[in-house]
Amino acid sequence: MCIRDRYNAYHRVYPSGGHTVDLPPRQLHAGAALAQLEADGFLGDATRVLRAMETFGARYPMFAIGPVKGLIVDDVVRRKRPTSVLEVGSFLGYSAVRIGSQLPKGAAMVCVEASDEFAATARRIVAHAGLGSVVDFVVGRAEDVDLRGLAGRFRGGAADLVFLDHCKECYAPDLRRLEGAGLVAKGTVVVADNVVYPGAPGYLDAVAAPDYATVLRDAPYESKGWETKWKEVPDAMSVSTRLR
Repeated sequence: MCIRDRYNAYHRVYPSGGHTVDLPPRQLHAGAALAQLEADGFLGDATRVLRAMETFGARYPMFAIGPVKGLIVDDVVRRKRPTSVLEVGSFLGYSAVRIGSQLPKGAAMVCVEASDEFAATARRIVAHAGLGSVVDFVVGRAEDVDLRGLAGRFRGGAADLVFLDHCKECYAPDLRRLEGAGLVAKGTVVVADNVVYPGAPGYLDAVAAPDYATVLRDAPYESKGWETKWKEVPDAMSVSTRLR
């Protein structure tokens, strides 16, 4: 079954996939996660910060790729060894800490986060993990920020690795914006979360051949809760390499 067919088959079974829903207020309490981390300590210890965030997320569901999908991202980082990383959608900074802690000396990561509150919290969590000099944050949506200016912060203009984990309907148009700004170029690896559930309309077509080589890395959706009817739901991350 091709990648597009897998997406379509899923949405025949789960027709509500991809719809925007209201979130429980507890998922938006960014300050609570930060307060817990600062109370626990772990200053400068990225690994323990990640474990603490996972523990918090198990009690108070939040947007984070979590430890299972985190291993997929770890594998991509090990293979690519990027020196320039762009993340779109940071929430509280879990993936920024996870990726930033593995980057080689001299590497840079820039995170684009639409929410002022989440970006401020993520920036403090990243600093708490000892990565404040590696990871930077830009507040705004990809369609609004100066993407060409961001490209100027990376040697050669393009990012070695791009991670998408924001508005799912925005993946495809934002990828085109990143391509247009030169942030995605030949050799760039683009990782996108939740391409099966809740799904990212049009995105898998955007990273199809001949422009990209794409594989799906299967992993369950990172949370079991009200939106999944408390069941484990199949999902995947796409890993796409720009070919030309």
